[in-house]
Amino acid sequence: MALSRIAKQDWGAPYKYARQLFTAVIAARTDYAAIVWHRPKDDNKIANTMQARKLTTIQRLAMKAIIGCFKIAPTAALEIETGLQPTWLRLQSKVLCAITRMQTLSSKHPLQAWLAQAMRTRTACTRHQSNLENILQQFPYMTESIETIEPYIRPP
Repeated sequence: MALSRIAKQDWGAPYKYARQLFTAVIAARTDYAAIVWHRPKDDNKIANTMQARKLTTIQRLAMKAIIGCFKIAPTAALEIETGLQPTWLRLQSKVLCAITRMQTLSSKHPLQAWLAQAMRTRTACTRHQSNLENILQQFPYMTESIETIEPYIRPP
């Protein structure tokens, strides 16, 4: 990983800048389009998906480079020392923010039909659930009505 070459313990970027580099570049690239591929709390296995485990490995390498610690340091301690969220929590918050943005879209937006269909079928026993259905089933408070933001050509 390039971050481990940039942030050495003896020389290189200090802690503050190495952490900022991780959050601005590495985490943003790895979490891109998480709403499409990540299914939070799927089958009550929070962090056991293959993607989440691989991203946890990437984050662990970055945290070791940021702090400059031993290889055997526990991941939970690294997360506390660096002040970074666990991978599964970061992905879950990105997915929930995306769903909230979708729900606040105009009532005429094409995504509203998909959200309405996902709300209708979220409780049905189906063989395959879409990501929207899974999220709305796992987080029932997301099904509550949210104020929509209507676009204006000119501000009111």
